Amino acid sequence: MEDKSIYDLWAMLICRKSAGTARSYQDALTRFTKDYGKSVEWEHITPEFVDAWRKKMLSEVSRTTTNIYLRAFSAVLNTAFEAHLIHVQPKFFYFED
Repeated sequence: MEDKSIYDLWAMLICRKSAGTARSYQDALTRFTKDYGKSVEWEHITPEFVDAWRKKMLSEVSRTTTNIYLRAFSAVLNTAFEAHLIHVQPKFFYFED
């Protein structure tokens, strides 16, 4: 896979999903863009970044919504890891409360 931005990869995954899942992924991307704009690069994505986004969402939306958005983000990170766009396994990106 050629180098893709996080936004390009997320959009590609949205196109590949069924209607309901695609909507959920799009909502998560909209939230991510609302919180961080369109300037996040792969090197910004660290466990601390993910934890900070999770905490930010938990302060503004329900735990259920946060988990739905993180599930979509997890799919993006898993695809990025498989494509060698990130080098930390996504399972190490999530913290427990």
